[in-house]
Amino acid sequence: MPDSLKDRARRLPFYGLARSFYRRFQRTAPRHPLQDMRDADGYPLKHLGTEYGGWTFVDDPKLFGSTIISAGLGEDASFDVEFANKYGAKVFLVDPTPRAIEHFGDITANLGQGKRQKYAKGGKQPVAAYDLRGLDRTRLALIPKAL
Repeated sequence: MPDSLKDRARRLPFYGLARSFYRRFQRTAPRHPLQDMRDADGYPLKHLGTEYGGWTFVDDPKLFGSTIISAGLGEDASFDVEFANKYGAKVFLVDPTPRAIEHFGDITANLGQGKRQKYAKGGKQPVAAYDLRGLDRTRLALIPKAL
């Protein structure tokens, strides 16, 4: 059986260095100001998702039944899943990385399942932490490309 892309990457001489840099970057990566916004005069703000991968936005009835493009799925689809559930939205997730594709595969394999555990700290969420009861393949779609 051919080696997976992950197995081939692990054999590269710089794999350990790149992995340690990536993990250090994840812990210190700057957050976008919109991720921490909590109040704005006259606007009803809503926060969905984890601290790591969530977003704060203006809660507007026009969002119901909307379609969004979410770039950078990674391994935290908390915002995307919660948004799709709350607003009955269709979410196109864009991410070409093998880990994101694998995470999306795990999500789709568990569609219809309820939330069975709490969100984890950081950017890698267990699929059991998502409430996937109201979602199907028509509401979540992966585009394995880069922007």
